Amino acid sequence: MNITVYSYTDKTVKKQLNTSYDVALYIVDLLEDFGGITPEDGKRIPGHEKFNLPDPEKSGEECYNKWYRQAVDELVDYYSGLEVHDALEKLIELAGPARLYYVDRTPYKVTVDGETVGNVSWDDGEGIWSWLSEQIYIDEDDKESQLEWEYLPDDNIKELLEAAQKGDFIGSFEIEEDSEEE
Repeated sequence: MNITVYSYTDKTVKKQLNTSYDVALYIVDLLEDFGGITPEDGKRIPGHEKFNLPDPEKSGEECYNKWYRQAVDELVDYYSGLEVHDALEKLIELAGPARLYYVDRTPYKVTVDGETVGNVSWDDGEGIWSWLSEQIYIDEDDKESQLEWEYLPDDNIKELLEAAQKGDFIGSFEIEEDSEEE
């Protein structure tokens, strides 16, 4: 993958990322920049309670560091287990006022109901919508379906395909990295 994280504030490159593991490490770095891992950060993991971090003054620094490393490992495990774009969305959400955004320059191959198009960028939902418009049939008398089709979300290819599938416009779809750029 070829993903770059930028700052809206100063337009600088903040990080080059290739995997959800890279994103997970960046999220932990960001939490560290925001003052370190806190007990509340445990709740970032679905179904997880607060982290049980001992008071370093009462339990000693070595004990605290052990628990802290365990909390870091749990966060990295959670975020690296997400699909990379879902992990990136968590990163953007976490950054909040830091105002980050990402650009994914990875070429993807999209297969919908057995038809494939390659060399598609992640944010080209509009292009995939146009391609699909030539592939599917919507009855011209079905104004409701036509309107639903026209207003499918198209910020990225996954969002578009999930909405098209939910609306029964398509059956199955698959998105994978395109190893053969056209």
